[in-house]
Amino acid sequence: MKLNYITIFVKNLEKTLHFYTELVNLKVVNRIHLPQGEIAFCTNKEEETMLEFIQFPHVKPIHTSHMIFSFLTDISLELLREQMISLGYTPSEIINQPPKSPYLKVHDPNGIEIEFTQK
Repeated sequence: MKLNYITIFVKNLEKTLHFYTELVNLKVVNRIHLPQGEIAFCTNKEEETMLEFIQFPHVKPIHTSHMIFSFLTDISLELLREQMISLGYTPSEIINQPPKSPYLKVHDPNGIEIEFTQK
């Protein structure tokens, strides 16, 4: 069995897509405009990770208490951190707590905590 996708109701679809395409390197593979709002599907280049983002004004956005997404990155954490800052985000310092690999954290536009670990 394979996880197909995770659906997240968001506050602002444009800001969400900017975050996930610029920092997580996901690509938008489908965008659906409906009378009640908009839906966008994003995936990585191998199409292993798929997230569905929905912005419907009448539906409450995600409540993010204790939710963390973790992504592996090919670029150095230092460069990624600089990129986050240049895009206006506020990342943590690089955290090194063995036996866990070094990582950094940032919140997406919906308040979801995102961890980046270097491969």
